[in-house]
Amino acid sequence: MQTLSVFLEADKPWHSEMFRTAIRKIESKVETGSVTIEYKEEMRGTYHVFRFVSWSSEEYTLETRDVVRSFIALVAVEWIVRVMEPDVIQGVLAKEYGPELAQEWEAVLPHIQHVLLDAEAGQTRDAATARKARIYRKIHAYLQDNHELVLEGFVRFRLKEYWDELAEAVEWGIEEYLREKEYREFVELLRYFISLQEARYRIVHVVPRNGKPYGLFDEKGQVIRLDQLDAMISHSEQEFRDEDYLVSALVTLAPLKIVLHRSEEKPALAETLRSIFGERLSYCGACAYCLSRNRTNLDFRKPTHYNT
Repeated sequence: MQTLSVFLEADKPWHSEMFRTAIRKIESKVETGSVTIEYKEEMRGTYHVFRFVSWSSEEYTLETRDVVRSFIALVAVEWIVRVMEPDVIQGVLAKEYGPELAQEWEAVLPHIQHVLLDAEAGQTRDAATARKARIYRKIHAYLQDNHELVLEGFVRFRLKEYWDELAEAVEWGIEEYLREKEYREFVELLRYFISLQEARYRIVHVVPRNGKPYGLFDEKGQVIRLDQLDAMISHSEQEFRDEDYLVSALVTLAPLKIVLHRSEEKPALAETLRSIFGERLSYCGACAYCLSRNRTNLDFRKPTHYNT
């Protein structure tokens, strides 16, 4: 029989409840074989103690003694990821970026997790599993020489590399979140501006072209020229991408309907235009131009379903 104890701060009852939840989760997933593990809870000073007692129906060996360490390490990892990680992220947001952004931490968290996923992109295993494995090894190694684990203290002082990685992910995740938030606000502004404009064209066709900017055509197949916009951009010190030019052009033209040809080749562009122009945007993939291999010019001399 052996006993290992995990200490949690008693003034945080939610932490203890989440630790019980982690125990139940690991119990449902892990088969301990001949080893029986039971735990009892008790108060010891300022700590809420989970005391794990284990014994084996077979002769104790290094392997059977190791089962309870592995079990506790798995529970601790689950608890750290579910409890400490969000707490630390929210704390970093409040300390480094102010209470306003900390209140948005639930919206920021997916971006931070996305950064952590990218950091693990070169690994074959799932990123979350890889991060858990690193924590598990440290806790398991600690329990080989110690029978008591003060969990919050261990997290703060023994997992420095992990928290450094998390702090960096918070920084990058916040930048990603703010960029997306700024983009959403910009899109809303464009949508409002478009709603106030009087339409200059009934239909504008957007045609991707190899090695050239997008072609813009009216419903009669005439090329739409934007001399004023071209002059403005040519005098601008800012570098304009083709996609930026296209959005600016369409906002200027304010058409009632936009037809994006061969949209499957430009999924990101299609998503951007949909977010700005909404139901004004439609897609074409079945006209003579879209179906042709040599990409002949649009021909509007005959009525077509995409020109109505």
